[in-house]
Amino acid sequence: MSWNEWPYSVVDSHGRRRRGTVAVADDPAESAHLKGGIDFHIMLLTAPSRIRTTPVRTAVCVPAPTKVRSVLHAGARAPRSLARLRFAPHEMEAYARGRIVTASPRMVEPADVFPLDAQSPRFQLLAHALVESGDAEDVAPCLALTR
Repeated sequence: MSWNEWPYSVVDSHGRRRRGTVAVADDPAESAHLKGGIDFHIMLLTAPSRIRTTPVRTAVCVPAPTKVRSVLHAGARAPRSLARLRFAPHEMEAYARGRIVTASPRMVEPADVFPLDAQSPRFQLLAHALVESGDAEDVAPCLALTR
C-alpha cells in the first residue's frame, strides 16, 4: 500500500461543517497528493519517519518503532470507507507511543487519538484541533494589524 485517502468531516465550534481527508501513506512525501478546497488533512504513516514539519491544518501521525508489521502494511487491502478502518491492539499502541507532527506543537497527544482500549482512532479530536488552530492562524495577522 502506498496511498489511500478517505473524506472526513467535522462540525466546528461555530456549527460549520468542515471537510478534510484522512490518508494512510508509506512516505510523508506522498502528501503531495493533497487537493485544494479542504479544511484539514490527517495522514497516518505506515512506518516511523523523521518528518519534522507540516503545513497548517495538516497532521502526520507517525508510529513508534515496532518489530511488528505496520498498519496497512504493503500488500494489505485498504477498506473502502474510513469507518471500516480497524487497528489491531499492537497498531494502536505503536501510534499511541508515536508522534503527531503538526504546525502547532502539542495540539493533541497521540494516546488521546489512539486509545489503547479502542480499534479505531479518534480522528475527530485531531480534526477539531487542526481546524481550530488553522482558524487561529488565519485570524492572527488581522489581530496584529488592529493593534
